[in-house]
Amino acid sequence: MSIYPKLLKQIEQLEKEVADYPVDRFASIIAALRAAPKNSQLYFVCRHNSRRSQFAEFWAHLFNHYFGLNFQIYSAGTVAGPLAPQTTACLQQLGFSLVGGYLYWAENQGSQLKTKLWAIEGQSEQPIYAFMLCSEVEADCPYLPEAYQRFSLPYEDPSKMDGRAQAAFVYRQRAQEIGRDLFYIFSKCSQNEILR
Repeated sequence: MSIYPKLLKQIEQLEKEVADYPVDRFASIIAALRAAPKNSQLYFVCRHNSRRSQFAEFWAHLFNHYFGLNFQIYSAGTVAGPLAPQTTACLQQLGFSLVGGYLYWAENQGSQLKTKLWAIEGQSEQPIYAFMLCSEVEADCPYLPEAYQRFSLPYEDPSKMDGRAQAAFVYRQRAQEIGRDLFYIFSKCSQNEILR
């Protein structure tokens, strides 16, 4: 199942952009994920699960597939809220395909695009690693009992630009920033490490 060509071009660009990342960037996250058991769950969490965590979830799906990793990928919010239409538009512009409420990164490889609240039912068989993508969630959720480990990976909220002429540019900028960082992290977790 091949990744969509536009997304492969995004990957080529991201590879160039992370070439100058310092070796110790995200070292604790990379070490934890390298040691994580197969099928560990990665949750990307922000307040409404409508922008940053959605960007992170779908980049993570793509990189998980691209690097042949075996993580289970999810996103969640701590407050109910609608999915921002700018998020969907931005993901499609980047090369993801939206069909019937599912976002695809390769033929027959997709996940449902919808907002979800943080709620882990019962005991998880696999450890959960939570990525806190905004300072608001870090303040609201100092402790997530279900998470085996949590990481701070905050990004500026693009919703601050909603309704302004430059909103689409800022959404794209934020999506690419998140994609760049996750590409670096996932590439370093790969057995076929392509970077330094």
